[in-house]
Amino acid sequence: MVYPLFLNDIVKLASHPSSPLHRLKTPLSNPSAERLKFIVFLAERLNVLSSMGTGWISGERFNELLEGKPGQWWAEFLNAFLEENDWDELALSVKLKSMGNRLSPSRARKFIVENIREGETAREFSSRLKEKAKDFYRKTGGWILKRQGREAEWEELEEKIIVAVIKELRWLAILKGEEPLAFTQEGKLLLEGKIPEVPLEKPLVKPDFEIIAPLNTHPGDIFFLEKVAEPVSSHGVYTYRITRDSVMRAIETGIETHRIVKRLEEWGTVPENLRDNILQWGARFSRIKLRFGVVIEVEEPHLLKELMHINKLKGLILPLNSKYALVRTENLEEVRRILRTGEYYSEVPGEWDGKRIVFLTSKQAEALKKFLKERVEELKFPFNVIIEEVIEKL
Repeated sequence: MVYPLFLNDIVKLASHPSSPLHRLKTPLSNPSAERLKFIVFLAERLNVLSSMGTGWISGERFNELLEGKPGQWWAEFLNAFLEENDWDELALSVKLKSMGNRLSPSRARKFIVENIREGETAREFSSRLKEKAKDFYRKTGGWILKRQGREAEWEELEEKIIVAVIKELRWLAILKGEEPLAFTQEGKLLLEGKIPEVPLEKPLVKPDFEIIAPLNTHPGDIFFLEKVAEPVSSHGVYTYRITRDSVMRAIETGIETHRIVKRLEEWGTVPENLRDNILQWGARFSRIKLRFGVVIEVEEPHLLKELMHINKLKGLILPLNSKYALVRTENLEEVRRILRTGEYYSEVPGEWDGKRIVFLTSKQAEALKKFLKERVEELKFPFNVIIEEVIEKL
């Protein structure tokens, strides 16, 4: 049984876009940059991944991958590979020469796949394919093919294209990785247009907080483990460990502890000590929540006291000291509406009605952050303020 490991590579990549090569280490190999780009290229073509700077994030169809059948996605990736004509992106080592009407990358790939004979080495296959018919002619280090029944059409295939296609078919688990050439059982079915049944195994949760995920773990489970656990090793299986830090990161991304426990229970019995620790860590971390917000500055302390007595603003703004208050980003529009209605705030700079509230500039926000950090004990402020977003005016 062969499993399309590249599917798990993709979810690992989307989980940690800042360090793709580290996260994409598989139980079988440490992928090269060429293989990485090949996988990502197809994933982008299928809208599973989307580029973001130097990394990649989940695309429009990413959730379909997390919930779908691996066999179906395996077929989609193979079809995208066979139909793709952007050869320079797909095979980095291939540089086609212009010789008449060259064979399109898609047709070249299909021609090569159709003529693979199991039992040959890659070199033997390449030599045989080049000598297959009399209307193959060598020319400037390459060779051209006049297809039977199409006298006027001359098409080119470079020997290095054959080598590249074989390599890519191995990356897609259509061909086995060793010599001589041989299709995987699933690869044969896929080339016949059939969807193979891919047996899946569930991760094993151990009392020492380790989780062992077999090679044929569903991509959705691998993605979840990448979010809530630390990767330990990848020698024959994926090994993860639940730690206090990994649970904290999961909570920060919106994955609550009861959700973690529930997912682990779907895989089997969860050791009691692990369950207790996850819930205890969650209870502790939930006491402190860092949220995006905007800081408000008022000219006079009495003005902030006045605002705090407005019923509609209760629960929407949090006083920091006598002149500053914090507004959560999700409450910003409502606070702005209330302030404008009460004539506390004008959208036009310089037009104020006696009472003035200023939304800080970036420079002012940095100064305030430094001020609060130095005086947090004096102010008895309940949590550290991290100003991630500052709006100069509304």
